[in-house]
Parts: sequence; structure tokens; C-alpha cells
Amino acid sequence: PLNPVFPYADAGRALAYFMENKPEELIFDTLPLTNFDDQLNNFFRTDHHWNAHGLMKGYQRVYNMMARNYPGISPMLDLDKIHTFPDIQFHGSLARTAFFQINPGDVFEVPNPDMPSYEILDVDGKPIAYNRKDEYFSGNISTAPFTDHYIEFFGKDTAFLHYVFDNDAERHLLIIGDSFTNAIEPLLAAHYHHTYAVDIRKYPDYHFSFSEFIAQYNVDDVLILGGGSVVLYEWRWSIQP
Repeated sequence: PLNPVFPYADAGRALAYFMENKPEELIFDTLPLTNFDDQLNNFFRTDHHWNAHGLMKGYQRVYNMMARNYPGISPMLDLDKIHTFPDIQFHGSLARTAFFQINPGDVFEVPNPDMPSYEILDVDGKPIAYNRKDEYFSGNISTAPFTDHYIEFFGKDTAFLHYVFDNDAERHLLIIGDSFTNAIEPLLAAHYHHTYAVDIRKYPDYHFSFSEFIAQYNVDDVLILGGGSVVLYEWRWSIQP
């Protein structure tokens, strides 16, 4: 919306070039900001991540993308149940950078769908407690100013996670992404038996070899998801052959 104000801005040219040159079989979608209301509705005011409403829209878009090549995918999760934490006034990454608290802070709410049971494993195959969701739902929540509730609740950025769902799915998913995927990974993984989540920024020297990965792990579908830097313009996201 502000492109006319900044004549030297990208103005969507990088995305247009990407769309013109991508392989035809590559399925692509976005959750764009077309006006300021999109920002207010889908993202926190004080944090760069999507809020519960943006997360749910992103999940629905990705689900529809996956379903195009996954005819037996389980039904979309019901995200009508939203849990709000009334004691939290969230001041996220943007507020922490400025050390400025707005009043009131952001509402912190999360989708709380009914899901199959699952566990999260580390790279060695050992179960881990990746996030603090159970503590949050039990009321064990920090009220310290500038607490990063997004990361505390959904989990911090890490190189590798392995989700194993107790379901009838026979397909396996690889997600390559950034901190935006922390929130959406369980929702997408619910439709697969095994899901591997990779953050290339956390790999030594940012080296991630796709051929080495699929030689070690059985993968049917690959999803690359995150901010614009993940897809378009950040060298650290280069995937090696």
C-alpha cells in the first residue's frame, strides 16, 4: 500500500519474477498484506509474527495447497475454538526493540483444536518438551514485561524437530521455515504420520543438503514456509543439492 511513497521499494517485483520463473509443478501461495487492516487483523501490533487469526488463515491456505497432491488427506482441523489468555498483555519483538509498552498490550490468543496425540523428537530420536503450551494452559505464565509469549508458547527456533502423530496417515512431510512455522507445525503435522521441521539458520554454516536429508528420512511432501526472506531474497536459506 505504501509503494507510491517509496519509489525505490521492491513493489512486488521480486515476487513477480519468482512467479514468472518458478517450475510449473511448484504449488505456491501467499498471505499478502493488501492494506493496513490486513496487518491489524492477521499480525500482532507489537510483534512481527502472525496472530491467531493470521495463523488460522495460513493453515487453511497451506492445507488447500497440500490437498492438491494429497487426495487422502484427513479433514481440515476445526479451528473455531480460540483460547485467550486474559492475564497477558503481550509486548513482542517490535516492542522489545524499542523498550516501549503500549496500553493495552496485544491480546494473546491461540487456536485450540482437537488433535490426535503426538510427540516431538530431537535429532537423536529422543522425546523432548519443545514448548510450554501445557504450562500456559495450566496458568503457569510469566507476567514479566516483554516476555516473548510467542516463543514461550509455540517453541523457539531450532535446527530440527520430528513430529510423530498417532494417526492413520501414511505420508511424511518436510517443513523448511523460520519462526513463523513454530506455530503452524503441529496443525500441518496432524495430517501426516511423520513430519520433520528444519530451520536452516540453525545449521552449521547454514548448510542444508536436500539429497542428504531425504537419504536419511522418508519424505513425501516438502513445504517451504515463512517470511519473504525464506522464499525470495535471503542467502542463508539456500538449499544445497
